[in-house]
Amino acid sequence: MFAGAALTLFVGWTVMTNFRERRRQARLASTRSCLSQRDFIDQCELAGVDGAVAAFVWRKMQPYYFKPLTPSPGDRPVGEFRIDGGDLSDMVSDFEKAFGRRWKGQWVGSDDPTLLEFMQGLVASTEAE
Repeated sequence: MFAGAALTLFVGWTVMTNFRERRRQARLASTRSCLSQRDFIDQCELAGVDGAVAAFVWRKMQPYYFKPLTPSPGDRPVGEFRIDGGDLSDMVSDFEKAFGRRWKGQWVGSDDPTLLEFMQGLVASTEAE
């Protein structure tokens, strides 16, 4: 019985959290233009990020955005979107595999980076194999 009540509370909390996040993202989407993948990559390239790295991050960030909101280089995955550090670590591992790089042993960058800073940190914190 206790397990059933705990499960019910957990499911209810998850649904409510998801609802709030969808509402927050809808409000955010109404205040800015939602970028296409090409626009996102172009903005990142203008800031000095390789287009392939920007495309990689765009793809990896899709599960965290609810339509119509799309990633923007200034978004903060940790502070603004509450993306778990473990998920970002998984992205770093996927980046290493996809780009033939290896971890240098220390993150180079902010603890709460923007997506643009995250992309720069991916490259600065890894080296070619």
